Amino acid sequence: MERARPPQDGDGARTLQIGSHFLADWVPMSKSTKSPKAPVEQPGTGFGGLAAALASQGLTPTASADPGPAPSTPPCRVPAPPPPSALRGKAVVRQERKGRGGKTVTVVDGAAIARVADLDALAKTMRKALGTGARVEGGRIVLQGDQRDGASAWLQKQGATVVIGN
Repeated sequence: MERARPPQDGDGARTLQIGSHFLADWVPMSKSTKSPKAPVEQPGTGFGGLAAALASQGLTPTASADPGPAPSTPPCRVPAPPPPSALRGKAVVRQERKGRGGKTVTVVDGAAIARVADLDALAKTMRKALGTGARVEGGRIVLQGDQRDGASAWLQKQGATVVIGN
């Protein structure tokens, strides 16, 4: 079937018959009117002849060695980790699958974790730092997926001695 558009002034409007239907005043799409292209500037005349004006003053464009002050970065909204003194001791990081429908989780427990007063806050901080789900189950922190390397590196930064199990 041929596509059509509404007629415009100056178009050769025609009547089209498709089967037993008549479409009056249609114009084929092949007669589209395109807007004229913008004029292309001659080389060296860009920015209103800025390059030519600088050259007439004896100035040549050069790359600046100093890019200027660096843009300021907005403050990070990641929650502050617990104080390092809260994670003194041994933390055991291991992977488990049993009783979880075949899903792999990383379990963090040990003396360093047992001393923390607010395990929920520590789990939330680990969740944000590692980019994965985390929850507290029976005095242990359970991370979704195999996070042994990331969790052990994060715990070491917080001051815990890390032991990687199985």
